[in-house]
This record gives sequence, C-alpha cells and structure tokens, in this order.
Amino acid sequence: MPRRSLPLTEVQRASLIQARATAPRPWQRERATAMLKIADGMPPAAVARHGLLKPRDPDTVYTWLANYLAADLPGLLFIRPGRGRKPAFFPCAPGRPPGPGAPAADGAAGPRDLRAAGSALDPGAPPSGSGLAAAAHVRRTLAPLPPARRELAARARSCPQPGPLL
Repeated sequence: MPRRSLPLTEVQRASLIQARATAPRPWQRERATAMLKIADGMPPAAVARHGLLKPRDPDTVYTWLANYLAADLPGLLFIRPGRGRKPAFFPCAPGRPPGPGAPAADGAAGPRDLRAAGSALDPGAPPSGSGLAAAAHVRRTLAPLPPARRELAARARSCPQPGPLL
C-alpha cells in the first residue's frame, strides 16, 4: 500500500501554522499540528502513535488527513452538527416543559391553576375534609416566589437559545 503524504503549497502551510498557533480550541490546534507533521514527511500512523501530545488511533489521523484533502482547512476544523457533549442544564432549551405555575403553550391552565381550583391532581394536597389544612396548603402553593427565585425564573425565561457548537 502506498504511503500517504500531504503536499502543501506555501499558502496552505501558512494557514496550518496559523491554525496551530491561534485556533480557539485545543483539538483544532492538534489537528493542524498533525497535518504539518505529515507534510514534513512523517507517516500518519507514526504521527498518531508518537507525534501528538496524546496517542491517537491511526484511523483517526487518517480521517483527519482525508478531511483535509477533501476540503482544506475548513474540512479539518469541522465537526458534524449534533456531535459532542450536550449541556447538562439549559433552562431555555426548546421542547422543555414549562415549570410550575407557567402558563401552557395552548393557553390552558398550568399546574398551579389546577391546584388552586381544588383539583385532585396534586398528590401532596391534604384530604378534602380538613378545611384549615387545605387553606394553608393552597396559601403555600400559591405564595409568591422569594426575590432570588423570581430573578432566576426571569433570567431563565429571557436567556437566548443555544447556537451551534464548534
């Protein structure tokens, strides 16, 4: 099998050197470094095993090389949408159900509205025979949020939607 090489023009070499020095993400700098080492004559398998900060599978470096040969630097520094670690908590994520007390999207009553109307949907509600306990429960359920919680809720409602991750 012929050895894979990477012939570079001066412009391509300069763009890889700049990416190695100034790319915002460490994985982008690593890929640019790998391409420069391959262009200097080192076999891709050797670059994968010994030429980078962390040993990689040779197939990974061969994939980087194929991406670079297909689309130059943008092909090397691109990750398909949907790949990578997802955020653990993002309060404005689309499809997230509204919190307690928030009106539903179709204008129907939210969970707090149903509990205030005396619905049996609240499992923590006291038995219907105890009038004082039921009144105290409704007061606790409908009590206004403390200022810190109000501020957090307002911030969650106004936060921007997540954009694509690079």
